Amino acid sequence: MTESEKWKRTALLVIDMQNDCIREDGPVRVNGGKAILPNVIEAVQVARQRGILIIWVVREHDPKGRDVELFRRHLYGDGKLGPVIKGSLGAELVEGLVIKEEDYKLVKTRFSAFFNTHLHSVLQGAGIDSLVITGVQTPDCIRQTVFDAVALDYPSLKVIVDATAAATPEIHTANILDMKNVANDDYKCNSVAVPVALLWKAMAEKWNHTALLVIDMQTDFIHEDGHVRVNGGKAIVPNVIAAVQVARQRGILVVREHDPKGRDVELFRRHLYHDGKLGPTVKGSLGAELVEGLVIKEGDYKLVKTRFSAFFNTHLHSVLQGAGIDSLVITGVQTPNCIRQTVFDAVALDYPSVKVIVDATAAATPEVHAANIFDMKNVGVATPTLKEWSEHDA
Repeated sequence: MTESEKWKRTALLVIDMQNDCIREDGPVRVNGGKAILPNVIEAVQVARQRGILIIWVVREHDPKGRDVELFRRHLYGDGKLGPVIKGSLGAELVEGLVIKEEDYKLVKTRFSAFFNTHLHSVLQGAGIDSLVITGVQTPDCIRQTVFDAVALDYPSLKVIVDATAAATPEIHTANILDMKNVANDDYKCNSVAVPVALLWKAMAEKWNHTALLVIDMQTDFIHEDGHVRVNGGKAIVPNVIAAVQVARQRGILVVREHDPKGRDVELFRRHLYHDGKLGPTVKGSLGAELVEGLVIKEGDYKLVKTRFSAFFNTHLHSVLQGAGIDSLVITGVQTPNCIRQTVFDAVALDYPSVKVIVDATAAATPEVHAANIFDMKNVGVATPTLKEWSEHDA
């Protein structure tokens, strides 16, 4: 492939580089946003020189906030000028960035540029399979877009580390590490498939609207000899079992069960299947079974998924809506991937109550776990301990 052909298959995404997100007086200003502006401008210039398609991903919200995530809808209405309202100065690109005729502008209303937009169709139609990502902010819109691109099997993804930013350098670095880990085939703990068990709690009237999600508690993820073992997984098994016991009256179980040849697996780890290999969580294998102590009972509902989020290309949302459920409680592994992707999709889908039980979820290290819990708290997710949840909520 020539250099020219390579660039024709590449797109530069510039995410949320708008006045309200970057300027000092912006109502949703990202602290690190202004500092990366020169690098974003330079990335755009390089893309133009190479003939790379530039996609400007922006938010443009309804003045009354009717298309905004539920957790920040209070910023709109009653005479308030909410962030990035369509047609406002705050929604315009920050000074130094200009949309040109050959560029493409994509409006989104949630974190990921792929969520309920036509971005994937646009990229497929243009023959693009390589993405370069810039903008703000790393733990939310950048990361959600990247994980959705991984789930959609884009073979080449690059995040320019000094042209993306978060509220603090520590948050930025932690999220960059997590994104690197889902593209690194040698880092077993984080290049993971993440199954899910989801159990509905119906102990009292308010629990008729609550579901407990138990994520990735399968043998291949928890046992010492598991193909994709999560280091912190074994330690939380007792708390996950306890949470299930609290929520036992109704249940949905969501798990990964892959094709033996890996034809339904993310592209970046498809090499783990084929040539006689028994890949992780292959349907019917011991590795796909729930870890000891967790059992599917009559009345549970099993939902199989093949990507990080329990909502991605599954009918989970329809199942929950049909059951009148609007409150989610989440446990399992691992925090930076399936836990987080499921949580952010739930927030994007406007579930009014989302809780992650901090001592019934785990990651490869305590530091990775804590950094991701912090990011989820920042989008309105509650993070009780098992004791707090079972005693105060149950």
